[in-house]
Amino acid sequence: MKIKLDSNVRGITQVACMHISGVIQNLMAQTGKDELIIFPNKIVCRKGWLSSVNYNFGSNLCCVNGVIDYVGFNPPIEPDNQMIYDELYSYCGLKNKAYGRCEIIRFC
Repeated sequence: MKIKLDSNVRGITQVACMHISGVIQNLMAQTGKDELIIFPNKIVCRKGWLSSVNYNFGSNLCCVNGVIDYVGFNPPIEPDNQMIYDELYSYCGLKNKAYGRCEIIRFC
């Protein structure tokens, strides 16, 4: 899995990582690709040179000062996809990268 953060995103909170893990799982299932870019307002999964699938953040995710957080009702208490969550949170979660920007999360 290869995930990049846009230059305007400095980190992702733990609860947002839990929610986003399911979003990433769905995007990868739709496209068959595992290369994504997380922007302050959406996640983009490129399918090829000219096409992509986007997940635009609704009212449950918000980026403030470069930090993506879950702001909806009923926040998740466990990740939708544990493996993706582990990768995402260990490399860009605020626990380890407190407001530090990471370029590439991981290749696996």
